Amino acid sequence: MAHEGLHQFYKNNRRAILSGFVILFVSIASANIFFGIYLRGEVPKTILPYGLVGVFSWLILFGLASISSVIMHHEFTTKKRTTYFVVILGLMEGFLTNVSLLSRGMILNSSAMAYVVFKSLNFNTIKTSFRFWIVTSTLFVVLFGSSVAIVNSLRAGNSLEYANYQNMYRSVTGNSYMATPLFLDRWVGIEGVMAVASYPGKGWKLWSDAWHEDYSYNKASFYDKNIITSPYVHADLKRHHYISLPGILAFCFYPGSLPFLFTCMFLLGVAAATTEVSVYRTGGGNLILCALLAQVVAYRYANYGYVPGQSYLLFGALFLNVLVIYNANKFLMYKYSQTAE
Repeated sequence: MAHEGLHQFYKNNRRAILSGFVILFVSIASANIFFGIYLRGEVPKTILPYGLVGVFSWLILFGLASISSVIMHHEFTTKKRTTYFVVILGLMEGFLTNVSLLSRGMILNSSAMAYVVFKSLNFNTIKTSFRFWIVTSTLFVVLFGSSVAIVNSLRAGNSLEYANYQNMYRSVTGNSYMATPLFLDRWVGIEGVMAVASYPGKGWKLWSDAWHEDYSYNKASFYDKNIITSPYVHADLKRHHYISLPGILAFCFYPGSLPFLFTCMFLLGVAAATTEVSVYRTGGGNLILCALLAQVVAYRYANYGYVPGQSYLLFGALFLNVLVIYNANKFLMYKYSQTAE
């Protein structure tokens, strides 16, 4: 089940791989910051040709984090000891990519990976010191807090440029209070269920119309326009792209049928479990990668409801992500077998 080809390649080229990964994620994050290619809640400033925006979005959302998880997995199984550098590398990647896309969600990917890093260390019987956990935990808290403050500042100032560092510092400290409500009002869930349950227009037509929603920066979402009284209907759509989300539970209750809702929840649970098992098996038993992509699926479920017809793009990217890793291992195994002969 282990990826012997990737493992051998990592052992032979460890320094080059680590250096290349640093250059890659710093370059991608920097390009996104200065060109505004993929942003949360904002209209892109730059449109890449030939569908390259899809590749860029994949790297920003979980592609770079997937590379980080593969590096950590092989680092732990190769070195058989705790390595500060690769863990810090993973945290820095999460910090930079989330800041670059104006997201305050660094805690999501990073916490999922952090939990399984702990499990992976125990699984590989790697001894850890109390100092290791203090240092990495403190760094995580500092980076997450900094990412929230910086993104709040950038959003409040409607600017992606770091030209005036002094003004930015004042803005960060002045807007840090905005972080507190995030822990209360940015978790999609019960409010979506309440809104849909009380909506009088539930039915199969509502369900069908929701599936025909098109992705557009120039209009409010179907949920905002039809089901709730949303302030985003009157937002400045030339610059911002704000939407409300019902979540998967509320979305599946659009027809107003409880049997249909329960069936959907069961099938979605089976699909999520199947995805997790598939990632584990094709990903070489990499628990860190498995946790990362399972979190991606869980996040999509929790924040479901906008342009549902394009969900295949995310899940397609997820499986392609795993196939790239799987095929890279197969290629390297073939290469090393040919060399041995």
